[in-house]
Amino acid sequence: EILIVGTGKPSGVPRPVVYCVFDNLGALLSVLLDRQQARAMAQLAPLLVTGFAEGGESIDQLPTTIRAVAHAITQDPDTWRPILLSPQGTPDVVRSRIDGDREMVREVLASMIAVVFAGRNIQPDVEVLSHALIAVLEHFARILMEQPDLFEIERLVDSVRVVVESIQD
Repeated sequence: EILIVGTGKPSGVPRPVVYCVFDNLGALLSVLLDRQQARAMAQLAPLLVTGFAEGGESIDQLPTTIRAVAHAITQDPDTWRPILLSPQGTPDVVRSRIDGDREMVREVLASMIAVVFAGRNIQPDVEVLSHALIAVLEHFARILMEQPDLFEIERLVDSVRVVVESIQD
């Protein structure tokens, strides 16, 4: 019997049925990855662009965005677990898709960073900063999933607020 991805629970679908529908493991993984990508991006995309389309004041929206992303992760861990906690030995097709999606999000973050710092005296290396931001965001997302009692979401949001305020000065 096939298990439900991310839960380890039986789906009620026998393996022969799955083998008849999909030609190979790659085809099955592709369909599963499409579904997970759609779910994750449906949650993430609106949060990433909120407040960033208008320009200079966009940085004020960052704590709200961080809070919303944290809630999305904690409310729907089955969507985020394969993305954030994929184990060593994950098939190449899965790893490649996750890396591609991560790069897409990093590019959005790079654009957001460029908008935030446009016209300011400080001009960071947008590419380096976007990679660093992805690493930090994923680290805290994993903590929210693996150790939800370690940091309250508002504690993370308050820390982001402090950083935002220091940039605005």
